[in-house]
Amino acid sequence: MRKLGPVLSAVFLLLPVLLGAQVFDYPYIPAKYKTPEQQLEYLSLHFWDNAKDAGGRALLAEEGVLEQAVVDFVSVVGAVPERTQRKAVRRFARTLARGEGLFGEAMEYVEKYLYGIDSPLRDDLLYGRFAERVGGAAGRYLREEVRKNLPGGPATDFAFLERGGRSGSLREACVGAEYLLLFFYDEDCDHCRAAIGTLREDPFFEFCAAVGKMAVLGVDVTADPERWAASGAQLPDFCTDARVADPDFFTGGKYLFREMPGIYLLDRSGTVLLKEVRLQSVVEAVKSR
Repeated sequence: MRKLGPVLSAVFLLLPVLLGAQVFDYPYIPAKYKTPEQQLEYLSLHFWDNAKDAGGRALLAEEGVLEQAVVDFVSVVGAVPERTQRKAVRRFARTLARGEGLFGEAMEYVEKYLYGIDSPLRDDLLYGRFAERVGGAAGRYLREEVRKNLPGGPATDFAFLERGGRSGSLREACVGAEYLLLFFYDEDCDHCRAAIGTLREDPFFEFCAAVGKMAVLGVDVTADPERWAASGAQLPDFCTDARVADPDFFTGGKYLFREMPGIYLLDRSGTVLLKEVRLQSVVEAVKSR
């Protein structure tokens, strides 16, 4: 649950007005709600009240209005307790379902801001609450994707094979250094090559490996052992360079990747600290601990 003070609340709600933009009509908060916590809880539960009529929904159809409203809503909902979050998200889904296409468009913005790798509002757990409101096969896939390897829970174990022929498992790899940088890559991926370049050029990673602060396990996920063996080492010498050797990794969907490389930070117990982030986020997290 994020904290959102009263001043910040006022700023993000008034900014579009100050800029002269079309805005969604947010609900009036009754005077009996005195504390910021009470006000945020009321606002989260009644945020979409003015979308219950055709006029409010028509306003949401104006360019930029729905996106700004969703940004404001997820900011508010992220600052209230879990029980209130679930109620607020249910009301959001029920209300916007009344407008043609509104719920689907709103969920695109929810994904952009709560599940985007670079979004400052990213919150996988909160996004999961929204995913619960999506029906059909798409909803099932979203819920499955979000729930896998969430921060705070254990990383799913799998077997791998190192280039030297030694076999291992993720659970075994976590033992030793204080942290493990788990780096899933595809050697044909431009973004992966750029990230590998960062591992080579930024002395932070080699230093952490040398002092036992953070080990790096690179895992090729292309499922082509012959090509992997012929390609030669892809990662710096201080990294463990391996490929997936677990047949269930792909068929069982142990890990799902929105982008490549797939970067995780684990502690020595195998608990996920960061899920699908940039290398810079790993650097900041390790330096701050």
